Order: sequence, then structure tokens, then C-alpha cells
Amino acid sequence: MTNPLVWMAGSLAIAVVATNATWLFLRAKRRKSAPADSVNWGVWEPLVWLIKGLFLLLLPMAGLWAGALSPYWMGLTEIDWVESLASGAVAAALGGGLIIFAWLLYRHQHPPRPRAAGQLRSWLAPIDSALLQWHWAFYRAAVIGGLTLLTAANGASTGAHTGVEAHLAADPGYWGAWLGMVLVALEWALNPFARRVLFRPQDNQEDAAAAERTVIRMALAVATTAVFVLARNFWLCLACHAMVETAIALFLPVPDRLEASSREQ
Repeated sequence: MTNPLVWMAGSLAIAVVATNATWLFLRAKRRKSAPADSVNWGVWEPLVWLIKGLFLLLLPMAGLWAGALSPYWMGLTEIDWVESLASGAVAAALGGGLIIFAWLLYRHQHPPRPRAAGQLRSWLAPIDSALLQWHWAFYRAAVIGGLTLLTAANGASTGAHTGVEAHLAADPGYWGAWLGMVLVALEWALNPFARRVLFRPQDNQEDAAAAERTVIRMALAVATTAVFVLARNFWLCLACHAMVETAIALFLPVPDRLEASSREQ
């Protein structure tokens, strides 16, 4: 099966079904359990992270192995590093710098939180960055490949491209990259866990930390898509993403209450 659109649709379907099924299962469990017998679902977090990580890692690898995805359009091969860095390094530095600057403003105005909040995931930031960029590169390459196939088929049948199709055919890399980001946004929008931390009032500090990570990653999705459009370089996108998310998670977290108290003394 070498149609990239099939792989793209399959990935989106798996993500939507898995997250919504898990959400419904946990909600049903909470309703049936008495408060004293409620389960601490936090103990399952490492297993959930592992399953999600395998999904993000293995599906694109399988698509590459099957020949459905182009390593060229994933930004893995045929990179002119001189031209790539000249085109994308400034954008990567500017986008990453703006995200960190916005985070510092938010961090300065945010009240201290308990030390344990968000601490478990901080050291995983570089790995999470790589997995997410790999997943986003998969969607970009799948959309670009799908656009190439569709415009080639329509052009062969009609003899020429017109209107929107002409724009898509002229630069599938540009349009496919941004449409791939739209798919990432759709995957987030259809994830009930992401919707909960973004749109519902934050009942606890763990939700607040999760919402912060999600917003940062949304900004990084836009920034690294722009970098890819300019440089077609997965590794440059990964470096930008990993440096920003790791710096925020490990070196610039929201101050905890203990540290804030010691400074006041």
C-alpha cells in the first residue's frame, strides 16, 4: 500500500479512536468508582507515554519502508546544507527566540506552583520533541505526496491545471507543509484530553502544566513548519523544536513554591 493519503488517514483515525476510547473508558470508570476507591491513573502515565511514543515513531517508519512516504519530502535526504542553513537558520532562531521570549513573559507573571507539578515529564522533553517532529514530518510528507498524486492524475486526464489546482501543482511542498499542519491541529482538536486542558477551567496544577506544553507545541508546530517551507530540512526543524522545549522544560520552568519562598527570605 503506497498511497500516502491512506497512511495519513489511518494515522489520524488511530489517534482519534484511541484518545476518545480512552477518554470514555476513564470517564465510565470514574462514574462507577466510589471516591474512596478511585484509581490513581497517574501510575499509568509511563505506559501511556510508551504507547504514544511507539505510535509516533513506528507508523512513519513503516510508511517509509512501504514506499508510501518520500524521505525527500520528510526533509531527510538530498539536503543542500549551505542553502538550507542560509534559508532556514534565521527563521529557526527568530521563531524559537520569540517563543522563549513569550514564555518568559508568561513565566514572570505566573504564580509559583508545587514542585511536583509537571516534573515527571521535564526530562523527557528532548525525546518528546523528536517524536513530535517525526510525526509532523510524516503528515507533511503524506500530504505533499498526496497532492502530487492527485494533481498529476487530474493533469493527465484534463491536460492542464487550472485555478487552485494549478497553485497546488506549482508548489506542492509549500501547500502540503501547511496543510500537514492543519492535520496536526485537527488531531489536537479531536483529542478530548487536549481539549480538556485547553478549554476547561484548570482544576489542578498538572492540567495547567499540560496546557502550557500544548500551547508551546502549537507555537512550535507553526514555527517549524515555516522553517521546513524555507529549508526543507527535518534536522533543522528538530534542532529548533528540541532546543526550545528542552530549555523551557529543564531550565525555565514556572518557579515552584519552595524556591519562591527561599528567595523571599
